[in-house]
Amino acid sequence: MMLIGETGVGKSTLGNRLFGKKPGMCASTNSMLDPTHPVFGVGHGPESHTNETAWMAGKWLGDYAGNSSCFTIVDTPGVGDVQGRDCEHRVVISEAVKNLNQID
Repeated sequence: MMLIGETGVGKSTLGNRLFGKKPGMCASTNSMLDPTHPVFGVGHGPESHTNETAWMAGKWLGDYAGNSSCFTIVDTPGVGDVQGRDCEHRVVISEAVKNLNQID
């Protein structure tokens, strides 16, 4: 699942909630995510917080005890950020999508 939308609308927060507000099982190594406790960082204002495209895999709503399937969320920088980086972000997002492989 890829989260795409305007800056500040809650993409990263939604991603964390879909994992049940629990850390994911694994995350992209080229990101600012802490590999020992992967959660998407969230901002608290109109400024951009997510500045890179990163993926994280985990269980639906954090259901590690049940038989929930593992799924992957790709978090992306926002569209229309206050620093005018839409073109830069589009290139970064497209490159990240091209480089995605099967995630086990």
